Amino acid sequence: MDNSFLVGQILEITIGEKVDNKLYRAQVTQADRRNVVLHVPGFDPLRFVDLLKGTAVSLRTHWRGKPHVGAARLAQHFKDSSPYVVIQRPERLDPVERCASARIEADFEVEYTAPEQRLIREADRTVRLEEGRIRLYGVPEPFDVGTMLHLSARRDGGRPIRFEGRVVHVSKDPDDPSRYEMAVAVGTLGADQKEALLDAVLRREEEEPPADPGLLERDCDDR
Repeated sequence: MDNSFLVGQILEITIGEKVDNKLYRAQVTQADRRNVVLHVPGFDPLRFVDLLKGTAVSLRTHWRGKPHVGAARLAQHFKDSSPYVVIQRPERLDPVERCASARIEADFEVEYTAPEQRLIREADRTVRLEEGRIRLYGVPEPFDVGTMLHLSARRDGGRPIRFEGRVVHVSKDPDDPSRYEMAVAVGTLGADQKEALLDAVLRREEEEPPADPGLLERDCDDR
């Protein structure tokens, strides 16, 4: 990685360990095996309270045509106003893997029925790899773990989505002690079910159209 910092190269840095620290664009003016000197337009050390040697620096650069990130520290104190920053050369640069996780929550109105099933059955609490889990709130009656339910869910008056689930956990509803909360494991859905569920979860709430200014003026005149 000797060629990861070249004179004239543009990179991005943040100084300090706060998540919301300002991002600066910098240009490499000097680089050796120990330090990298950066010209940072708009940077003023006097705006920082403690800009001392050892302050954490995060940087983002391109190496071999791919974005990389690295962690470094300031190589010296900064007491005067200057657009130059000297950082210790990062020991490693890690390629940016553009992946993340997301959690989507949506409220549905759910109706359920419990079909006829054996009175004695195995209380399987595990959630298998092919299963997802949904939580039902405000359930008026408890069910034994392992009970199969037929569910019909709809959101904001949309079309119902029907599927089956298996009760894997039952507890008191935190918002209503007289009712119950149930976790239901749901198996693989069909293509139509998946499409309907995705549409319901990602559908934007309908916004009211903006009022007509002329109508407002007429209403005011009438009063």
